Amino acid sequence: SHTRAFALRRDAPAWIGVTRGIAQDRVHDMAGAEASFLEAAHLAPDDLQIHGNLATHQMGLAHHAEAEPTLLRMLELDPGNPYALSMLAHARQQRCEWEGLEALFGAITTRLEASDDDRSYIVNPYWILGLPASPRAQLNAAKRWA
Repeated sequence: SHTRAFALRRDAPAWIGVTRGIAQDRVHDMAGAEASFLEAAHLAPDDLQIHGNLATHQMGLAHHAEAEPTLLRMLELDPGNPYALSMLAHARQQRCEWEGLEALFGAITTRLEASDDDRSYIVNPYWILGLPASPRAQLNAAKRWA
């Protein structure tokens, strides 16, 4: 069974948990994948990429409320991160949590309009379509995603 294949020592480095979570996700063990990502985030609380993997997984499962603390931690680690901002805005829209959305929309749009050459931050361009973003911001999001 794949459960045995994913069994690891508890003192393994955090990135092992991420790798395990990705593998579990691929075999549709969603609960196991989430547990692996959560464990990795616990082991490496200051690793932006690990929190990004966890948030992406949570959002993919439409666990919008559960993703919010992860997204807020990402923004503590990297204020203004467009990926985290766009996921947070999307999660709040899905939960009909309107408070603070205008500020999120502004921060996302400002970052996306800044430069179409900055490929260091990506955002899901489909989520940007649900925001009041300019055509330039939408184009830059699509270029970065591609």
